[in-house]
Amino acid sequence: MVLEFNVDGKGSGFAQKIEMLPSDPLSNIIEKFSNYRLFARRGMQIYSNQLDRFYTEEEMQNTLLKDSGLTNNSKLVMKNPPRQVEEPEEGESEDVEEYGQEFDEAAIGGEGGEDEMIEFEGAEDEMEEPFDGHEGGEDEQEEPEDEHDADSNEFQS
Repeated sequence: MVLEFNVDGKGSGFAQKIEMLPSDPLSNIIEKFSNYRLFARRGMQIYSNQLDRFYTEEEMQNTLLKDSGLTNNSKLVMKNPPRQVEEPEEGESEDVEEYGQEFDEAAIGGEGGEDEMIEFEGAEDEMEEPFDGHEGGEDEQEEPEDEHDADSNEFQS
């Protein structure tokens, strides 16, 4: 019996055909499909499109190929099982609703950024004033006191 393997989302480089006997356990797939362990570590499981079901490693240990429902040239795919969506508990849903109402009120009222804008404008005014102990701007330089004396000595003969 021949089984065809592919890996979901991967190219034909991972495709492989495996020959097995009907009396073989499904666990032989693990040894014969060279990429099984690589993708099983990523949470992927074997899926049969024909039977629309996943096979876990535990099932594969206890099931023979002839009892699995697979036939010659069955196509199997390594893919991630569907994620289970958990229902929120009663207390959690109320918290989410309260947060949603607070967010909507802030967005409608436009109150979210007014205080911050006023604080920002005040900070700009403070930045323009010189800090204590400093007179004038940074670009000003002090002139030497004896500048005129030095010039007057040059012209004297």
